[in-house]
Amino acid sequence: MSSRWDEFNRKYEDSVNSLKPRLIIIIYGSYFPESEKNLLECLKNFLISNGYESTYIVEDFDEQGLNSLELSQRCLLFADVNFLIFTEKGKRLGLVRELAFIALSPEMITKAAGCVAYDEIFEQQSSISDLSARDLGNLRLVRHEYGTRAELEYAVLSEAFWQLRRLSPILSRRPPYGI
Repeated sequence: MSSRWDEFNRKYEDSVNSLKPRLIIIIYGSYFPESEKNLLECLKNFLISNGYESTYIVEDFDEQGLNSLELSQRCLLFADVNFLIFTEKGKRLGLVRELAFIALSPEMITKAAGCVAYDEIFEQQSSISDLSARDLGNLRLVRHEYGTRAELEYAVLSEAFWQLRRLSPILSRRPPYGI
């Protein structure tokens, strides 16, 4: 049985790993202060190093003629998975506007299952405003709390895998993307 089990595991891993590059993940968060943008870049690189090669931050998409909000909205519509990273130090106006677009845009209704918020808990305080927290609840978006970067990385990687499984029927028919 061991050789059969080993063969099954190899085929399973190959099938899962072949879908990872096809899953388009975009990470949203504050670019100010600079340490916050660095966190987003590190999360992107962390996911890429774990096989999720089609992981981006909004800044990776250079569209002439679009303001930052329009670009974020297009990214929300384009991605399979949208990770919104709320931090204690980051400026949140962009995230709040992106969350409002998720809540109000009819186009986002079918994409809401792929939108996930990550909430840094600092000194027992949420990084998400009460109004945004209500929006998350009303939309029934997944919300993960974290206190450390390691906890955030674990939550992001776990959610990426769950989303991969959820979308595997669609992804299996799609070629890998690259921008």
